[in-house]
Amino acid sequence: MSGIEVLDPRRLDRPTVRVVIMSGNQDAEVARATLTSGAFDYLCNPFNIDVLARVVAAAVSLPS
Repeated sequence: MSGIEVLDPRRLDRPTVRVVIMSGNQDAEVARATLTSGAFDYLCNPFNIDVLARVVAAAVSLPS
């Protein structure tokens, strides 16, 4: 299942939940499509734990 396939039903159920997609796919088009579909951010594996921490902090600091 792709990140976009996972994202769509979750966004319908809880539109205020911020979703961060982590993928081994480094294709810029896939990342763009994921972000266009509503993901808060897109990280490529292997990702830096500090980058993940910043993305999560940014996601949770925004008002619902």
